Amino acid sequence: INPTTHLTAAARFNHAKVTNTLTRYDTGAGVDQPRESFSYNSLNPSLGLSRQLDERVTVFGNLGQSNRVPTVIELGCADPDNGCRLPTGLQADPYLKQVIARTLEVGTRWKLSDDSGYTVSVYRSDNSNDILFVPTDQAGLGYFSNFSKTRRQGLDLSAYTRVAEFDLRISYSYLHATYQADGELFGGEREIAISKGTRIAGLPAHTLKLNADWHAAPKMIVGGTVIAASG
Repeated sequence: INPTTHLTAAARFNHAKVTNTLTRYDTGAGVDQPRESFSYNSLNPSLGLSRQLDERVTVFGNLGQSNRVPTVIELGCADPDNGCRLPTGLQADPYLKQVIARTLEVGTRWKLSDDSGYTVSVYRSDNSNDILFVPTDQAGLGYFSNFSKTRRQGLDLSAYTRVAEFDLRISYSYLHATYQADGELFGGEREIAISKGTRIAGLPAHTLKLNADWHAAPKMIVGGTVIAASG
């Protein structure tokens, strides 16, 4: 737009085809069930804007969309009338919608010197038609199903500097991942009731990374990374 303001626009078209052929062995001999095949298309646009406030400070914002198609495993256990015990067996593969994620991010980059600086950004990503494993009416069985909406939002901080022959970097991430609708999850021996705002298990809220690279020789770098994550 001008020497200090840049606008970036892009679009990516994704086409995927997922095909399953399931074989039943409960009758003794293997019998192929009817073949299932699904096609998925998604046009994913993105828009980015950055503004250089001075020689050291830049602010930026990004808005974009991405998609994920159901996996063979998810499609192979997607019938509410024919549940399965993962991962021991797949039963049937009805259609599942693809997952669409729309993400907004804003932040700033601050260059303190030629070899030091930091970046701060906040983001929110909403997934529509997320795929979750939910219980059937029969105890101990479940199936994959589309879930209306989940959300992942948080904060990313990173800083870097150079000390003698060492490049040092530290980054911290805070993630708040939640379900954005009511429902039930398959929990093996029990069913897990969730409501809007319930935290998504298995995703650490806090992640810290420390990285160091040693320039041991003109053409040799030795480095290491330490990662710490909360529950």
